[in-house]
Amino acid sequence: MNRLLWSLAVLSISTGALQATSLTCSASFAIGSCFTATSFSGLDTLDWGAPVSATGQSGFGEALSGNVHLNAAASPWDARSVDGNGVHVSLVNPSLTDIGRMDNTFWAAIPAGWNFANTISQLQYHSNIDTYAGHFTAPTVIPQTGYSGYGSHLIGQTDDTGVANGVGLMKFVFDDPISAAGFRISSTMGTNSSFGAMIEAYDSLDRLVGWYQIVAGGSGGICTLVTSFDAQGNPGSCNDAPWIGFSGLSGVKYFTVDAFKLADDRLTNEEVGFLVDQLAITGYVPVQTPEPALLLLTGGVLVGLVSLARKRKRSPNALSAPQ
Repeated sequence: MNRLLWSLAVLSISTGALQATSLTCSASFAIGSCFTATSFSGLDTLDWGAPVSATGQSGFGEALSGNVHLNAAASPWDARSVDGNGVHVSLVNPSLTDIGRMDNTFWAAIPAGWNFANTISQLQYHSNIDTYAGHFTAPTVIPQTGYSGYGSHLIGQTDDTGVANGVGLMKFVFDDPISAAGFRISSTMGTNSSFGAMIEAYDSLDRLVGWYQIVAGGSGGICTLVTSFDAQGNPGSCNDAPWIGFSGLSGVKYFTVDAFKLADDRLTNEEVGFLVDQLAITGYVPVQTPEPALLLLTGGVLVGLVSLARKRKRSPNALSAPQ
């Protein structure tokens, strides 16, 4: 019975389905519908859980306990996308100083069965990991060999111990300007709760380029499917955290994102904590300037055409019909 918890006495069964979720959105730019994963497919990416590296993609590494960037309001936490664009993550509110790495999970497994994520991480890493059982992906299958994994690689505002309890603006600054970015977001408030969020994009002169806002129902806080088990003895995964981002803008140097409580399905000024999944990014493509040689060739052709036109205009038979 390897689907039963090993070294645990109680097995919890989930009998209820995930509550219905809803999503509405608005933007300062044209959108056909609310953003989804397909809105940002095939782009540059940044996985927060990628290993710290001197070359190529550089994330923040595993969510081992203590993997927290302190004083993030004063100094950014630096990463790099697959295509080499540097990304610097910081907090805008000086009183909120920490950003932490965590995985979206509650349970994890080896072939012997499911157990608490930290029991499994002690076997794999000889360390606890920081986790949140939210509305992103989570492990749902016992592996035949090795470890089940620990769900989506997230970052969020935390205390010094990695507990996701901070609120306020997060700021993402890019070395090279971009035109689109998107990621999944969820709040850390309540259970299967509702929340709102807004992203604002700015150019290098701190001018607002565009904004996108969502109101998400039922996809915030703890996901009860992640913390419980189904009739087959496996935990579930909500995987319904909504997408937020922007697309088709020009020269975006940085963006900020924040999450809020709702009142009558509208955003309030009361901030809530939130977590973000990996980034999908589109780099800024400037207007191409022709090469000098091509300019000379084009100019020569134009001069030749003008000269020919003038000769035809001066010729008395230039426009006469054949005799």
